[in-house]
Amino acid sequence: PSPGVFVFALFTPEFCEALLRQIDAFEESDLPRRRPNTMNRYGLVVNELGLEHLMTALLVQVIAPFAANYFPEELFAKSLDHHHSFVVEYRSGSQGQAGLNMHHDAAEVTLNVSLGRAQGFSGSQLRFCG
Repeated sequence: PSPGVFVFALFTPEFCEALLRQIDAFEESDLPRRRPNTMNRYGLVVNELGLEHLMTALLVQVIAPFAANYFPEELFAKSLDHHHSFVVEYRSGSQGQAGLNMHHDAAEVTLNVSLGRAQGFSGSQLRFCG
């Protein structure tokens, strides 16, 4: 990886599968939803799934201490207090959105987690530039 980019296992496969089941159930429901941003046609803000407390705990217990440890010279590292947590789905072919064009995240820290389905999943390439 590039400087400032870290790769590590964060969630168990069981947790990822449970999260995917929640996402699928929400997508199949008639509940209102908003997409996470203007770039993704297929995605959900996970707070709307009832996971805001989990994502806040992840920020407070994992992401903020990680940032403070690995980026101590950065002002943001000791003041992370907000998250915009969402999932997006990419599909090849005409049935979905195959990827995302180069863009800039307006965030102090970005956490990307691949939740690819266990069977038949390949891909999940991610490129950091800058």
